[in-house]
Order: sequence, then C-alpha cells, then structure tokens
Amino acid sequence: MVANPSGPQSKVNANIGRRLRELRIERGLQQADVARRLGVSAAYMNLLEKGKRAVQLPFLWKALELYAVELEPFMASLGEARVEDSLARLLAPVLSEAVDAGTRSLVELYAQAGFTPMEAIQSATIVPARAMGVDKEVGTIEAGKRADVVILGANPLESVRNIRTVEFVVTNGVMYDCAELWRSVGFKP
Repeated sequence: MVANPSGPQSKVNANIGRRLRELRIERGLQQADVARRLGVSAAYMNLLEKGKRAVQLPFLWKALELYAVELEPFMASLGEARVEDSLARLLAPVLSEAVDAGTRSLVELYAQAGFTPMEAIQSATIVPARAMGVDKEVGTIEAGKRADVVILGANPLESVRNIRTVEFVVTNGVMYDCAELWRSVGFKP
C-alpha cells in the first residue's frame, strides 16, 4: 500500500476519496458505519476519503456496491475528460504487478489483492464482458450465450489457484481433454 502517493495516481486517489465522501454524505451515512460495513477502520476510511491512501480496486467495488453506484458513472464523476484515463490510472498498479508476476494469473493477483475467489473469477468473465458491452452474449453460462468453458479438477471457490486445474475445454460445442491435447504436442501432462 502506498502511504503518500504522488503524481497522477495521487490525483486519482484524491478524486476517488473526495467522491466516496460525497456519496457517503449524500446518503446520510456516518463514516464509522461505512468503514465497519466495508471491513476497515474509521481512521483508515478517513485517510481514504482524504486521498492519503491508495484506493484498492476490491475496496472501491465494495464501496460502490454499498452506495449502489456503477463503476463507469462513478469514474466519469471524477472530472476526467475520459473515463478510460481514470480507470487506467486506477488499474496501473495492478497491471504493472501482473506484468511482473510471471506465472501468476491476473485472477490470482486479484485474489491476493483482497477479492474473494468469486470476485476474482468474475473479474475475468462477466466484468470485462459488461465493460465491453457484450454481456448479453458472453461472460456467464446461460442459455442462448456463446460458451467457451473450462472444466476444472478442483473448486476455484475454495482456492482461486484451482483455476490451474483445467481438465477439459469446451469450445464451439466440442469438448477437448487437456491431457490429450498436451500429449499431442509432445508435452507430458
């Protein structure tokens, strides 16, 4: 966590903190009550609202859910010319860590950052589908949607690392055994 962020990230944190405070006050909520509901101390919530701490994405999503505000309109309310610029600055620390992570997946990084396993999985499925406006076609398993699906050997809700236990892939209506696929290209599964 960054104690005294500086540069463009500092401006984003200050704007996010200011806007979260405004939303809390608009709803007549006390800072201590909101902090408790979000699982942080009132002192930490105060620092976030003042822009003196970097707002972590899982925390922001939980706060926006509490205030019943969607991410994109919230980011637009920060006064940036382009919503994408605010989102890019907010995601920059996460993405730079992902680039450095090597073999760890972005889903695992989200879980490490505080997402529940379900939230981390949604960050790779329905969340980007909504962001791209294709959530009526993909992002969840539902009748009428396109479905490329992986079948895992272990429950990813127990440990997000279990997303690495892919046993079968279903694409274009055909199921493939991953072990056979690996063997077919000369790898030992």
